[in-house]
Amino acid sequence: MAIERYCTKEGCLGGDGCTNKWRQPGMPCTMEYVASPDGTPEARFNWLGEGPPPSRWRAADGTIVYRSYSDYCD
Repeated sequence: MAIERYCTKEGCLGGDGCTNKWRQPGMPCTMEYVASPDGTPEARFNWLGEGPPPSRWRAADGTIVYRSYSDYCD
């Protein structure tokens, strides 16, 4: 299964094409939701609903999950 990527800001290309000038090479874009691969402990925080992920949601254990760091800061 491919890793799900979703840009949270217009102009953010995602992955290595992210236009965020503060992004460190090889690190995730702060304006991008990147789902963890299945089988990893972090996968329990993935968005499981329909459509694009909202800016925040609650995981099954009640943890508030933000789509991206930029959504957390807003």
